[in-house]
Amino acid sequence: MAECYFCGVRADTAPAWVTEFYRAGGECVREPTCPTCAAVLLTKDENGAFVLAGADPVKEAVRRVAEQAFKWPLEARKSDRLDFHEVACWEIERALTAAYRAGRAAR
Repeated sequence: MAECYFCGVRADTAPAWVTEFYRAGGECVREPTCPTCAAVLLTKDENGAFVLAGADPVKEAVRRVAEQAFKWPLEARKSDRLDFHEVACWEIERALTAAYRAGRAAR
């Protein structure tokens, strides 16, 4: 059974999963990554290899995870209607787990 390195999602078969990616320093991480986390946290370089995205990987990962998980930008828009949302606890847990693991992977 495969478990995503970032969010912890498990799957019996993982044919579309990314099997390795590179940190900013060029270190290869051979851990399974689900398609959702790969789309949000990884980019492809000129050689087709997956690389953890962003200049500041932790900040970029938090921003991308929030936008993917909650479907709104992670910035103040100075409006109660736009800045305050009702979110399920499992959505928060999944987003925080993915952000934590992305930060851990960036080091």
